[in-house]
Formats: sequence, C-alpha cells, structure tokens
Amino acid sequence: SLWNHNLAGSYPADDSVEMLALYFEQNGLATELLKPTIEQLACINVPGLVRLVAGDNRLWMTLLRMDEKNVTLQGPENKRITVSHQEFGIYYGKEFLAPWRDPSPGAPVLQSGQSGVRVRSLKEQLHALGRLEAVDLDDEYDIKTENAILALQTEAGLATDGKAGPQVRLALTSWSGNTPSLRRG
Repeated sequence: SLWNHNLAGSYPADDSVEMLALYFEQNGLATELLKPTIEQLACINVPGLVRLVAGDNRLWMTLLRMDEKNVTLQGPENKRITVSHQEFGIYYGKEFLAPWRDPSPGAPVLQSGQSGVRVRSLKEQLHALGRLEAVDLDDEYDIKTENAILALQTEAGLATDGKAGPQVRLALTSWSGNTPSLRRG
C-alpha cells in the first residue's frame, strides 16, 4: 500500500526471501536483500521487511517508520507497534528486504573506466545529492565517481566495491525522494 499498488496476486506461499522477492516482483517492485545496521537502515530510508529473531523464532515484519528514537513496525493482522531503537536492536536479525521501484531495471552495473550517458546521469544524481562537484560532470566513471560511490555504499551499509549497480540505484532513488520514506515529512 505504501507504493499505491493494488495486489496483483495472492500472498507468498512462505516467508523465504525468494518467495517474498517473487511476490514483490509480481507487484511491480524490485527487491534488494541487505544486512544493514540500525543506523544504516535509517540512512537507506525506505520501508521494507525486517527479520526479527527471538531464540529459534524468525519473523518478518514491515518496517514502516523510523526516527531518532523509535521504530514503527507492522506485523500480522496489520498490528502496529512502536519500540525504541534499543528494544528493536535486541531482536533485529540484520536482514532487510527492501522493495522499490527500480528506475532502470536490468541496467548494467557501472564501474571505473566506463563512459557514456548512463555514467553522466549517475554523476548528475551524485551532484544533486552534494556528493560530486559540478566540475566533475562529464561522462567518465573516474576515481572521483568511484570514491563517491564507495562513500555512499559505506554510509548505507551496501557492498563496498565502488560499482554502481541495483543497490546504489536503490540508495540514490531513496535519497532523491522518489520512494516512500521511513521519516515523516
């Protein structure tokens, strides 16, 4: 509902990552499975599913909201709970399945040494977020671009390889305000 979609099909048969990803795909959304800290969840700033773990019990809940002190989750039967970061941290299994609308599904991974219109577009996005200077807006994936991507990946808890693939697109899309957000605003 955060994406203003009517359900395209029935709920998944089980709560495996594969079935959940297929469910979101059937509903027009890509997914990324991440393993962020609580601080990195706040940085990524998109609602999604978080895995909670208590003993042998493992449960996905929807992460709806997050501010400096609290986390709001939605569980079975649409029950919402708000807990402190500290309480959330006790049960958070460091698994986050982020559904999102990929602006360029199937786009190639961009990396150092490449050039072209996709690289220029990436650099313009980085510039709009204050992560790259205006003088660096050519179409070359250079060391400054790679460093900006590495910094973004580190901040958001993504794999740090300096390459701009789907996870980087997720972060850039989230930070540009084109997705539902964890913060009220």
